[in-house]
Amino acid sequence: MLTSSAEVTFSMRTPKIVAVLCSSLFLYIVGVVLAVQSLFFMAAAVVGTVVASYLFSRLSLSALRVECSPALAGHEDATVTLPLTVVNDGRLPRFLVTLELRLPAGLTCLSQQGELFAPLIPAAGRWEVVATMRLDKRGAYRLTDARVSAVDPLGMFGSSRPFPVPAEILAYPQIVPLLGPALSERSDWGAAEPSHRELTPGGEEFHGVRQHVPGDGLRRVHWKSTARHGRFHVIEFAQPVSRSVSLILDTSAGADAGQGRETTFEYACRLAASLLWHCHQHGGRGDLFIPSTNGGPAAAVVSQSSGATGDWFRAALCALARAEPSTTDPFDAAVLKTIASADPRGQCLLLSSSLSTRLPHAARLLTDRLDSVTVVLFDALSFAPQSRAPSVAEVGKALLPLGVALVPCRKGQDLSRCLMERTQ
Repeated sequence: MLTSSAEVTFSMRTPKIVAVLCSSLFLYIVGVVLAVQSLFFMAAAVVGTVVASYLFSRLSLSALRVECSPALAGHEDATVTLPLTVVNDGRLPRFLVTLELRLPAGLTCLSQQGELFAPLIPAAGRWEVVATMRLDKRGAYRLTDARVSAVDPLGMFGSSRPFPVPAEILAYPQIVPLLGPALSERSDWGAAEPSHRELTPGGEEFHGVRQHVPGDGLRRVHWKSTARHGRFHVIEFAQPVSRSVSLILDTSAGADAGQGRETTFEYACRLAASLLWHCHQHGGRGDLFIPSTNGGPAAAVVSQSSGATGDWFRAALCALARAEPSTTDPFDAAVLKTIASADPRGQCLLLSSSLSTRLPHAARLLTDRLDSVTVVLFDALSFAPQSRAPSVAEVGKALLPLGVALVPCRKGQDLSRCLMERTQ
């Protein structure tokens, strides 16, 4: 339940008021000239309607309140609906009520240019409306208020007042189906099937039979092979090693290039969402690490194990919707906070732009602790040609001694085929 103590703004329809008062004056003059007493009462009644309309408008918004859904979510370019309810707790009906939504940049209202109209809200009644809007850009948006206006039945006086609408609208990044050798059916990026197996005594799957060596326990002896060969043979087990994907998103302030939806950071968020969707569809595991703003711990959205529900994926989408390139901490320092949580045997993807000055150092920290590191580099020069960002070739030379894979991505490039350009 939302109410408002904000000051009510009143307005007058001057032409109507002047016309009514002139008609009252005309009746009064005619009554004086003709000496007709009933005309005096008619003139007084006309003036009384003006006074009644004024008092009615003064009280028209006193018993109204607004209710709304606290949260709403959808992907970029999607159309979502926000249910709103204007409740009349008063004993009198409310006439000609208008509800106007004030949307921040990034949202477009599709409901009658943002204005919703109700001819009548009965006493102790409710007016339920649905505001339709389009999510133009990824982000987390908070609605500030909705302005409710009402006029008296004669339309001479009006009043309006803002009501708080603390609703959060999350616009998730677009998801594109990824193609290319790196994400084919044989891929081990986030796949549930293991890409290789470890031979361990405590394994779970049968691998084969081999000759006994000192240290093997008697419980693992394969008696049929022992009898056939005349020597002790033991059963060997294999432990599946799952390959997960760890995504680290560069949120450094100043590392973003471009405008609107065509920026390096927006492309990085879309690619991250698409990679996590790939993991979710294949029943695998994907970890998302987003450095927090200014000194806080790294904000991590970690997937559950293979075959679990998609709660982790929705949490990752929410984190991507709220992410902004505003972290002032050095990127390599933020990466240090994420290494402890990353799977050392999985794939690690570093999503950054060529404007990031600490990228080579951050990649070096990852290669020292993780088996496989890939840098997805968004070319800032293609997004902002006037910037002084280094070229992809220059960044590639700095990354070459580290042995990391480099995936360049440029403005206008099809993200579904972005990973096909994977190079060493």
